[in-house]
Amino acid sequence: MVAFPTATRKSAFITGFSLVLFIALLESLESFGVLPIGASEKQLFPLVILFFFVSVLLFVIDVKSLAPNELKTKIPLLYFPTNRTGLNFLLRVWGRMLVWFLGAATAASLMAFGQWVLK
Repeated sequence: MVAFPTATRKSAFITGFSLVLFIALLESLESFGVLPIGASEKQLFPLVILFFFVSVLLFVIDVKSLAPNELKTKIPLLYFPTNRTGLNFLLRVWGRMLVWFLGAATAASLMAFGQWVLK
């Protein structure tokens, strides 16, 4: 059986940061003429979407969070926080999503600052 990584705040931040860097790398390779197309073109866009979904599922949401025991209800296949443990679990997952967004925003702002300094 494959051991999936455990999502943490640090892994969520690095995932958001790396998504922005991955898109910037593809755009840089296009501007230098290494790749004939950019990250937003329809040939490479599925690769960016795949990177986004796999990295967010593994390092932000966590594979074990898809059907957690903390959110189970008496109705099959219905997951909802019914007690303090479920609410804390949900808030931890949402917190990691916020940290992922902050990682992406940090990378974008650092790149924008770097471009401003180099001009």
